[in-house]
Amino acid sequence: MDPARLHHFCLAVPDLDAVVSELRDLGVALLGGPMAVAEIGQRVAFLTDNPGNIINRTRHPAATLTCGVLPLSALA
Repeated sequence: MDPARLHHFCLAVPDLDAVVSELRDLGVALLGGPMAVAEIGQRVAFLTDNPGNIINRTRHPAATLTCGVLPLSALA
């Protein structure tokens, strides 16, 4: 992959609204969303990390905390 072409990466979560709520509680500003994207049949939200990389959060029914995803509070 050419890093110069990387626009964003996506993290699937089991409950987008809960994640967005937790991010807001932690003072994280969203770039956009949550919003429905009809073309992919999903709702998404965008934010950036400290260096400015764009992170796309999306709800995916198969995403579970058992697949190694940490609670957001563990990253604060």
